[in-house]
Amino acid sequence: MYGGCVHHDNGPLGSRTLDRAEWRRVASLKSNGYNAIRTSHNPVSPAFIDACDRLGMLVMEEAFDCWEEGKNTDDYHVVFDAWWQRDMTSMVLRDQNRPSIVMWSIGNEIPMRRTPAGVNLSHVLTDYVHQLDPGSGRAVTSAYPMVGNDADAFLAPLDVAGYNYSPDRYALDHERFPARVIVGTESFPASSYEMWSLAWQYSWVLGDFIWTSIDYIGESAIGHSTVSGDVDYLTGGEPFAWHISFCGSSPSV
Repeated sequence: MYGGCVHHDNGPLGSRTLDRAEWRRVASLKSNGYNAIRTSHNPVSPAFIDACDRLGMLVMEEAFDCWEEGKNTDDYHVVFDAWWQRDMTSMVLRDQNRPSIVMWSIGNEIPMRRTPAGVNLSHVLTDYVHQLDPGSGRAVTSAYPMVGNDADAFLAPLDVAGYNYSPDRYALDHERFPARVIVGTESFPASSYEMWSLAWQYSWVLGDFIWTSIDYIGESAIGHSTVSGDVDYLTGGEPFAWHISFCGSSPSV
């Protein structure tokens, strides 16, 4: 998978879904050599999936950015217990007949991933997706950052282990768990060739998803230090007056 992560917004159009804009995003990525998209970190619109179906994109559709423990005071964790089953059901049943969908992701960098409750939910959500989409052969995954041995329990129920920024673990973890299938769910654009070289080298690594294939509004300037060092020459390291993340491989898309 020559993959790219795609965030929620349509650039200056904002977060609103417009069918033509969704098609343009997918077509632009296709023309730039991508064959797979990770919808980070939420389900995308029917128009986006339709474009992937028609243009021939593989899709990892992601459900959540957090579970019972949140990353912000007012994010999804506030309603997780009441809504996760309904939202997961809505995503899977809506798109289970779409040919572009090849993997379901139950979460991204889940804050409670190292806790017994988080490990339990990894099992519960994985089993629930299998019940919703039986016999399809689609894999269930979750993106885990900076993988170490302490990730084993969380990754155990997944069909494919999602590794964020952890290429140094590909060979080591294969020795420990030869049956573990891995996909690079996030890596920086500057390391694209290195990451895909590892996928070519290691048969148990399905591919890699660049963070991000299209730059996005929000998380302003998180990528500026990768170009200019710890202190940026325009902002002095402060986010103002940045508007985009400066973390995309295709800022002009």
